[in-house]
Amino acid sequence: MVTALLFGRPLINALSGSSIAPLEGEWSVAAERIRHRIGRREFAPGHVVGLDAEGRRQIVKSGRSGSASLLPLVLADGLIDLTAQGADVDTGSPVRFHPFGTLM
Repeated sequence: MVTALLFGRPLINALSGSSIAPLEGEWSVAAERIRHRIGRREFAPGHVVGLDAEGRRQIVKSGRSGSASLLPLVLADGLIDLTAQGADVDTGSPVRFHPFGTLM
């Protein structure tokens, strides 16, 4: 599903002559520590658990994700964009979040 959203949708849009909007997402806040290996860009399923004092979404990773595990993706509200340059994301740190509604 992640591959279809990130690569298939833009390809279909391009082939049909539609404009291709860049993948921007929104800045949200990690509600708990998110483990991440440096040097890998990952799109992890995440869900919204509330809003912080500034009105930004608070995001947690949806369980243990992997290519063979569908439950975290089913429970997710969108994808957390973990850059290759970053290491673990601490609680309260900003994180880029792509709600599924903006990816469809």
